[in-house]
Amino acid sequence: MMSSSSRPATVLRGAAAVRPARLDSDLLAAAQSGLRRADPRLVDPELARAFAAAVQEAREQARRDGYADGYADGERAAHADAEHVLEQRVAAVSAQLAERRRDLEQAISALEQARAEFAARQVTELAGLEDIIVRHAYRLAETLLGRELALADAPVLEAVRRALVILPADVPAIVRCHPDDLAVIHGSSALTASHRLVIEADPTVERGSCVVDAGATHVDASLDRALARVRRVLGLETEESAS
Repeated sequence: MMSSSSRPATVLRGAAAVRPARLDSDLLAAAQSGLRRADPRLVDPELARAFAAAVQEAREQARRDGYADGYADGERAAHADAEHVLEQRVAAVSAQLAERRRDLEQAISALEQARAEFAARQVTELAGLEDIIVRHAYRLAETLLGRELALADAPVLEAVRRALVILPADVPAIVRCHPDDLAVIHGSSALTASHRLVIEADPTVERGSCVVDAGATHVDASLDRALARVRRVLGLETEESAS
């Protein structure tokens, strides 16, 4: 290639023409050497500039490659660190959720046990309360009946009326009562007019009560026996007898 310099070109001859080029020195440094002879390193200034540009481009490319590699390595390291932190957080949250779930299950189990114990205790208490209510209701009824009989002018007439309510009017009835109540029944025209009654004295019947037989029907209007039947139905007979 021809040089653009105005100085005359030097042609190498003989041994100098076949001498190998020394490339162990900077080509650009030769420009300051002041040499006027042909130097294999200074064949062409354009070649020197191209070589320098290639070196600079190689350096820039190496720097870019190094930056890209470093950036990629840093990005991978950052991603790895982020994934590690995320895994740690997920593990921590999972452990917290598992602990809260265990606490919730224990709380539910405790509530269920408390509910079962309360239900069992409530059944027992209600059963006891029911017994108390029944006993007090019976005693109240007994007291009220006794008071009504005490205030009644003729308790035996009330007993006869209670017995005749369940008997047909056209069936003759035999009424047995205490001898002291015999005159009271005979003196009641209302009873003798509505039913055909045969009245008999029976000392085994308590005063104020009566026993009526009409055909196959037997009615014991004794208050004590009626209360005894009530106690038996309510399960209070044994308790009342013991008291």
